[in-house]
Amino acid sequence: DEKPAKRLITDFMTVVKENNNNSKLNIQQPPQVDKANEKRQTFLDFGQKDLLFKECRECGMKFDASFPSEVQLHNRYHKFHTNGMVVKYDLKDVIGRFKTFTAIKVPAKRCGEIAELVNEELNAVELTGNETVFGMLDQENRLCSVVLIDPDEQLVKISRMWTRKDMRRRGLAGRLIDAVLQFFKKPKSSLMFSPPTDLGLCFAKSFLCSENVPIYFDNQREKTD
Repeated sequence: DEKPAKRLITDFMTVVKENNNNSKLNIQQPPQVDKANEKRQTFLDFGQKDLLFKECRECGMKFDASFPSEVQLHNRYHKFHTNGMVVKYDLKDVIGRFKTFTAIKVPAKRCGEIAELVNEELNAVELTGNETVFGMLDQENRLCSVVLIDPDEQLVKISRMWTRKDMRRRGLAGRLIDAVLQFFKKPKSSLMFSPPTDLGLCFAKSFLCSENVPIYFDNQREKTD
């Protein structure tokens, strides 16, 4: 049986390697750059052992260690998905507490960065940039769970949900949504979800205690069984 293709992504090209007897390369060339100001060495993956691509065993990201920009991207991704991003906040940002965890409305200056990382993790469509970001923090102010809310006067529309792998099955996402509902002073019946992943759908059914989950598409209300 053939193994699925492996994708190695850098900031200048994509290499797709088929794991079979006849390896094939599908290379997307980078956009033209000013050669007077910038020079880059590219690599083709023919199975040689000295390529600089690395795959982090903890976060799973593949990156080219020869480029500082990719190393920095990995460091940010790794910290967010394994150790937890530290988020500083004021008391006015607190919307609830659960045991040793604190639910907050994320300060505006951090919303874009967190929303982008959550979107990358979920491999979802591009965000509008108008979402309000809420997070659950541990005692060290490290981000454990995130909920992104689309603006709406009548409904609480959950655009994205994410919980760090080592923090799952602790009830953090549910507690965070409870705090968000209290913040907006809305009942659970006002909740709607953007098309969820399989795990997200299971969570929504459990949280709502119902097989019917309100889903929104382009401001239209629909239900899925």
